[in-house]
Amino acid sequence: MPKKKPARTAKKAPPAPPLPRVLSIEDDAAMGQFLRAVFTVQGFAFDLASDGRLGLSLARERRPDLVILDLLMPYKDGFEVLRELKEDPVTHSIPVIILSSSSREEDMVKALNGGAEDFVTKPFRARELMARVRKVLGKTPDPR
Repeated sequence: MPKKKPARTAKKAPPAPPLPRVLSIEDDAAMGQFLRAVFTVQGFAFDLASDGRLGLSLARERRPDLVILDLLMPYKDGFEVLRELKEDPVTHSIPVIILSSSSREEDMVKALNGGAEDFVTKPFRARELMARVRKVLGKTPDPR
C-alpha cells in the first residue's frame, strides 16, 4: 500500500503592517480634501478634523502617527491645540507639522518652540510636504 503524502497547507502571508495614520486639523474644507487626496495616494490612512476641539478629541482617540495642524481655526487655534497635544501624556509624543498661511517669523518660532517638528507655509507643493512628512516619520524618501 503506497504511503500518502502529507497534505500541503497553504502558507499564510504575514499581515500587512498598518498604514501610517495622519490626522489633519484644518478648517478649510477644500484644503482638507486636497490633503486627504495627497495622503491617501501616498499610502497613508487619513483623518480630518475641521476645528481644534475635534482635532484634539480625534488625536486622543486615534493616536495618529503624525498631526498636520493649521494655526487659524475656530474654537481652539493651532497654538492652543499644539500646547494641549504636547502637555497630554497620551499625545505628547505625536509629531506635529504646522501647515499655515502665516509666514510670520514670530508664528514659526512660537510653533517650533512649542514642540512642532516643522512649519510649512501655504501655498505649498505636495511633494515638498510629503518629503517633510517622511523625514519626520523616519520613512525612506518617495522616489517620485
